[in-house]
Parts: sequence; structure tokens; C-alpha cells
Amino acid sequence: MIDKEWVDEVIFNLNKARKKQNSKDERLLQLNKVSRIVHKVGFFSDSCKECNSYKKQLEDFAIDPKSYITFSNKIKEFDVFINIVSKHLETEHKIRPIRYYTSLYSFFGMLIGSLIGVLINYLISEEKLFSGALIGWVVGLVIGRLIGVKKDYNNKNNNKQY
Repeated sequence: MIDKEWVDEVIFNLNKARKKQNSKDERLLQLNKVSRIVHKVGFFSDSCKECNSYKKQLEDFAIDPKSYITFSNKIKEFDVFINIVSKHLETEHKIRPIRYYTSLYSFFGMLIGSLIGVLINYLISEEKLFSGALIGWVVGLVIGRLIGVKKDYNNKNNNKQY
């Protein structure tokens, strides 16, 4: 069950802070990623003690994210904290980042497609192996991307994405 009051309060504070930030600071503070994580932590906080323990630090960050920019140590610590929360969501709750499978399957599609393209081109003729690799790379990229997008779409529909 989602802790809606907490999520609404933290998102409200993040949005208020977002209006005061320029785009460079917004990217540095990862405000979009933090707001997605806040939703997931709020959703799992009732059933997961670890998620519940993350709420305080996320709340403190949402109140004054600008202070994290002025102290480089503070932003590094928060970056480590966000990575810890992300890893927890991925391992314990099987939640994946946006476009996770698209990137993964595209990479493996390009790799396998290039190898198959070179192999087929080598069997046909031993000249111009680069053209076979290029064609295989493109075909592998397209197939991998299509499979990854479909899997990401299923993850999004099952609420397994942050």
C-alpha cells in the first residue's frame, strides 16, 4: 500500500525546488530520478523495512536540494545513497530503470548480429567482412531494440519500472 501523504509531500517539495533550479543543477541533482524513486519507496515502505528507512533522507533532500550543490561531499554522498536505493529496488523488488531492457537487448542484439553477419559473410565470401558485420549490426540492433521495448512496455504495465 502506498504512503500517499508522504509521497505527495515529498513530490510537492521536489517540484517547488525544481522551479528554482536551472536545468544543469536539475540534472546534477537527478530530480527526475529521485521523484520516480520516491514513488516506489512510498509504495513499498509499508511492507519493506529498508524502504521505510530511506524515507527520511529522501524527505530531507526534497526540502532543500540546493544545499547539496554547495557542498560537493554532500552531493557525492547523496549520489551513493540514490545508487543504494536503486540497487535495493532492483534486487529486492525486481524494479528496473526506464529503458533498462531496451538498452540491454540493443547491446546484445548488435553484438550477436555483428558476429552472425561476419560469419555468414565469411561463409559466402572471404572478402569485405565489414559489410556483413555492418548489416548484422543493424539487423541485430533493430531486433534487440524491438524485443527490449516490448519487455520495457510489459514492465511498465506491471508497475515494475522506476
